[in-house]
Amino acid sequence: MGSHSSTDFKICYYCRTIFPSALDFTAHLSSVHSLPAGPQSNIDRETENDPTLHETSLRGYFKVYRLVPGNDQDVDLLNFLVNRFTLIQEKLAGVRLPVKLQLSACVRLGKTNADNVTSDIVDIHANSLSWAIYQEGLTEETFMNMIETMVTTIATYCSAGSGWMLMKINYVDLKFAKFTPLTGSSYLPTPEFLGSARSLINVENTADSDCFIYSYLAARYYDEITAQADPRQKLRLLRNPKNFIPYMDRVRGSFDSPMPIATVGKFEHSIE
Repeated sequence: MGSHSSTDFKICYYCRTIFPSALDFTAHLSSVHSLPAGPQSNIDRETENDPTLHETSLRGYFKVYRLVPGNDQDVDLLNFLVNRFTLIQEKLAGVRLPVKLQLSACVRLGKTNADNVTSDIVDIHANSLSWAIYQEGLTEETFMNMIETMVTTIATYCSAGSGWMLMKINYVDLKFAKFTPLTGSSYLPTPEFLGSARSLINVENTADSDCFIYSYLAARYYDEITAQADPRQKLRLLRNPKNFIPYMDRVRGSFDSPMPIATVGKFEHSIE
């Protein structure tokens, strides 16, 4: 993750200021927010290990792995997670995909009184959205989107004069849930209560699983395919997959059949 490594920038959750170096960032934390000026995102290699299995349920369909900072002064969630991107990818490599993944950070916030003494402490959870991770694995873009949601949650707590300051990252949970994505299939007869409707096209492809492609071609080239057909025979014509053979080469690219949900976006880009 070269564009987001710890040598590129630091972000302050309290005032949203971005710093070009860790030195500037820690000096800012100390002088402006009265936080310790020690190293904020160094990984303590003696105590920092792979995520450990914290909880499992539903016969292993749901698992929680926990990341615990080796440095109690680590208050930079962005860099804490970015520095562990490879660890998280390695953990995903050992999980049977696809899975739903959610990141959940438990962090400690504090308030100081007029004497600069911590007067209130509260632990909160900042959760990412749940993302479906398919065979291509966790991408950098998805990972940064997950972190952004969590950072925004913390920044909301610590902004608008609330007085709350991030004091500590307690831990970050990696929550995995196995799931079976929706997929297409082959021909299914039209339900009886819809059979009389003359506005439905149900291609009767009993010999293959290209129903998604046929549906696209039927909608995109409806006028062209039925140009010479008797108006009363148009729907019958479109139910026969043989009538789509001359149009199959108009679909650019190679796609699995039945069409996986994860591939629909790629298909949409191919027809733009």
